[in-house]
Amino acid sequence: MKRKNEIFSLVFLFFSTVVLYAGDVPTVGFRNLSATGIDQPGLITLDNLIFDFLKEQRTINAVDLRSTPGEPEPVVQTDYICTGSISLENSRYYLTLVMYVMPDNVKTAEITRNYDSYNRILLESRTVLKELIEAMNRTSTLTDAPSEQVNFIPVTNLDALSGSWRGEEGIEKVVILRGGKAVVFFSTGISMQLELSLSDGKLIARQKGPNQVKYFVFLPAVVATKVAASAPPASWELSLTEDKQSLIGVHNTVEVSHNGTDVISVKEVSPQVKWDRE
Repeated sequence: MKRKNEIFSLVFLFFSTVVLYAGDVPTVGFRNLSATGIDQPGLITLDNLIFDFLKEQRTINAVDLRSTPGEPEPVVQTDYICTGSISLENSRYYLTLVMYVMPDNVKTAEITRNYDSYNRILLESRTVLKELIEAMNRTSTLTDAPSEQVNFIPVTNLDALSGSWRGEEGIEKVVILRGGKAVVFFSTGISMQLELSLSDGKLIARQKGPNQVKYFVFLPAVVATKVAASAPPASWELSLTEDKQSLIGVHNTVEVSHNGTDVISVKEVSPQVKWDRE
């Protein structure tokens, strides 16, 4: 078990540099979860449950890489490593599941949810893991085209983009409206207004107004308040594919490190993303 003041790294959106070729079934190794404020029996129960759920996934080959204290970790070559943490902070239970691309150990997806009880985590952990696997698949698909040429055309009319778009991980839907406006609906149930513009043939989507604490709902409340006051507004820079069915580019956001109460760092990042027309 890691020390209480362990620093958690939480990423809004995720990026993978791995290339998976069609037909491959990736091998995912599962490592022990870490815990803060949770007793050992509770950690072991959740640890076993999540690995059982991982083995149920038909799109991957799950491998147990967990070890007991004092014993070396099993050495197995894998495409991904799945791990995470559970913590109890201010009467809220936080579950974070993370996927890393191997062998570079690069974070490709992360899901954080908070609950009012430990039993709720047990009930919801299968759904959280499923979302993590879906995020892993989306990011690998985004970069899985070494021989496929993607051609872009300039965006000349914002209204031509109006309609519903399926966004990247963490976004349920993006609705582009006429008149240079849009609304992002996040999977947390929160929405964000966007202002749209054009720059060098690209779509620029900027958060309308200042940050709100609700945008950082996956962080502890005290941390979210501090991040909302200091982080730059979110924005996207997207290019339109030749078939006009996808917008591909980057999401300018932040990566937050914290210890549960204090912000350790707020780092600006620009992961690759893709929106598909619905």
